[in-house]
Amino acid sequence: MKVWKLDGDYSGRLCFDVGDGQQNKQCLYNFHDKNYVNDWPGLKVTFTCGKKRRDILPLKNVTSFSSFGSLFICDEYAKEKISEKYNCIQFLPVEPIEKDINETTSYYIPNVLTTAKVLDEEKTKFKYISDKYVYGIDKYYFVDAVKETPVFYLNACDYTFSTIYATDEFKDYVENCGITGFIFKEVFDFDDPDKEYPLM
Repeated sequence: MKVWKLDGDYSGRLCFDVGDGQQNKQCLYNFHDKNYVNDWPGLKVTFTCGKKRRDILPLKNVTSFSSFGSLFICDEYAKEKISEKYNCIQFLPVEPIEKDINETTSYYIPNVLTTAKVLDEEKTKFKYISDKYVYGIDKYYFVDAVKETPVFYLNACDYTFSTIYATDEFKDYVENCGITGFIFKEVFDFDDPDKEYPLM
C-alpha cells in the first residue's frame, strides 16, 4: 500500500479566488482549522486562468485552488460520488460569479475533517526552522494506522500540515469514478519503506 500527497492539476485548468470582498477572503484564509463548519457564510468565487477561456481544459469535476494551500473546488458529480463512500468530508457550497460556469452545476469546497497522527516520528526526517520548529518533511515513515485513514490532514510533532494526504483506497476510488483534476504524488510505500523520493 502507498500513501500519496494530494495536489491539483494546474495544466490549463481554472483556478479560483474569492470574488466578493475582504471579509470573505479572511474566511478563506482561516479555513484550515480541520473542524466541522457549523456556520458557513457561503462564498462567491471567481475563476481565473492564464489562457483565454476558450483554450482551457473543460471544467470537469475538480478545479485547482492556487492561493490557499491545498483547498480545491469540486462540482456536484464529485461531491455525490465522494459522499457515497466517505463521510469524513464536509462539502461547503460556493457560488461562481461567472455566469457561464455558475449555470453548469453546483460547486463546493470539500472540508476534510480527519487529522491523523500516523507517522513514525523517530524515523521521519522533518524540516526545521532554527533547528526547532517543524515546517516540512524530507522523508516519510508511516505506521500501519494510516491504512485505516483514506484521506486526511497530517499531524506530527504537535503541528498540523496544510497538505491533504490519501491512501491507495481514496486514490483508486476517485480515479475509478472518473473524477479528474487531482495529482497524487507518492510519498511512501509500505512494500519499500526506504524508497527515496524527489524532494518536494
